[in-house]
Amino acid sequence: MSLGSVPTPEETTFSQADETFLLRLNKIVMENLANPDLNTPFLCQTIGMGRTSLYNKLKTLTGMGSNDYINKLRMEKAISFLINNDMSITEVAEKVGFSNSRYFSTVFKQYTQETPTEYKQKDYPGKKGTVVRLPQWKCNSNSVWFLFCFKSQQI
Repeated sequence: MSLGSVPTPEETTFSQADETFLLRLNKIVMENLANPDLNTPFLCQTIGMGRTSLYNKLKTLTGMGSNDYINKLRMEKAISFLINNDMSITEVAEKVGFSNSRYFSTVFKQYTQETPTEYKQKDYPGKKGTVVRLPQWKCNSNSVWFLFCFKSQQI
């Protein structure tokens, strides 16, 4: 997959309330990333929203539902761990909330088109330093959230 064109700031703007919501949601997800029970009901309870309201808000702002959102953040953090640490695949899986490393590998391969082992063996600019790799997903006018959210906090 290619990144696609990134919209200019004029094309996509968030209200202050939307920015606050995304930052709060990101904080909750990142603080609970290792928790295998991090899922839609957990987010609903923690953020104080109903399932439908959360889904509609996330779909409008990000173009994806809460489970896809959580998995995307998990995969990006897993990529960071694989590039910047000498952890085993099982350790990485546990750090990003997967209790089954085989399932983690399956999800990771769907996301990157490579197994975690293949990915870890590659050389990337910034390896053992700052991650410079862009996420592999199609960008649309609702997808600037990813750039915004990760610019606001380190993963």
